Amino acid sequence: MNNAEQIDQAIGAISGGRVLDIATGTGSTIQWMIEALKDYEWFLGVDSVDITLRTFEDENVFESDDVEFQRMDAHHLELNDASFDTVTTTRSLHHFADPAQVMDEIMRVLRPGGHVLIGDMYSDNQTETQMTHVLAHHWWARIDAALGIDHTETYTRQQIVDLVEGMGLSRVEYYDYADLGGEATDIARTEFTKRQIARYLDKAKDLPNFDAIQAEAEVLLRRLDEVGVHGATMLFAIGEK
Repeated sequence: MNNAEQIDQAIGAISGGRVLDIATGTGSTIQWMIEALKDYEWFLGVDSVDITLRTFEDENVFESDDVEFQRMDAHHLELNDASFDTVTTTRSLHHFADPAQVMDEIMRVLRPGGHVLIGDMYSDNQTETQMTHVLAHHWWARIDAALGIDHTETYTRQQIVDLVEGMGLSRVEYYDYADLGGEATDIARTEFTKRQIARYLDKAKDLPNFDAIQAEAEVLLRRLDEVGVHGATMLFAIGEK
C-alpha cells in the first residue's frame, strides 16, 4: 500500500504543460494537480454534464484564468490529436459506457512523451469496513443504471490494470492508496454515507422496483451501524506515451 506522499512525489516530477482532466466532476483532480505537478501551463476540464451546475470544492479553481471547463463526451473528445501534454481522469472509469474507447481517446489527444494519470476505486481485496463503501457504491450504480445514467459496479484491480495496459503506455507505475484513518463508525463518516443513501432513495422513488431498492437500503444502513465504513482502496496508474 502506498501513501499520499509517494503519489504526490511521482506527480511532482511531471511538468504538466497543457493538462486535460476528463470527467472533471467538481474539479477536485484539477485542484490536486495544481498543487502536485512540478509546473503546468493550462488546464481544460471536461465533463458530460454542464460544469456550471457543479458545486466546486474550490471556487478559485473555477475562476482561475488558466483553468477552463467545457461540456464534452469523453468517448468522443472534440479536441485535436496530440494537443495535450498530460491527461488525467480519476474516480470515473466505472462511469464510462465504454472505458476502452475513452482510453483510446486519451491516447489520441496526448502528445508523444506526454503523461497519463488514471485512478479509480476497485472492488476486490478490501477490508470489511471498505466493503461497506463498495456495496453502497454498487447499489448507487444499479439505481443510476435504472435511471439511464452510465454507472456500473466498480472494476476489480486487475480489470483496471488491463485497461491501462491496453493503452500501450511506457514506464507505467501503479500506486494503491486507501485512507483508513479514523474510526469506521465515526459519526461524521457514517452520517455522510447515510445522506448519500437517502439521496439515492429519493432518486429511485419512481422506479418500479422501489420496494426492493428500499430493502437493500435498509441492509446497508444496518451495516453502517454495525460494521462502519472506510473509503475503498484506489489504484492510480501513472504512465508515459
